[in-house]
Amino acid sequence: MAGDTEGLTRQNLIPLLNSTEQVARHFSDAPALPFGFQLDTGMNRLGMEPDEFNAQRERLLAAKPRLAMSHLACADEPDHPMNAAQLAMFLAN
Repeated sequence: MAGDTEGLTRQNLIPLLNSTEQVARHFSDAPALPFGFQLDTGMNRLGMEPDEFNAQRERLLAAKPRLAMSHLACADEPDHPMNAAQLAMFLAN
């Protein structure tokens, strides 16, 4: 969020970037701070869509993120086919 750089630094927190706007703000306001990013692979709540991520991919990976994640829509059902589909989408990016 805008203006959070001081708090992130003071509390030793790592932001999770979910949108191209957050990526731009992080690299503008706190490029030296660690970060993670989230991809939306089917939960449709948070995370960058594949096209958004691919537009930022080189920049994000070159900055060595601490975490890359997604959120499984059917995590409470380990054998649900959506889990495999989301994993495949995550690995494809």
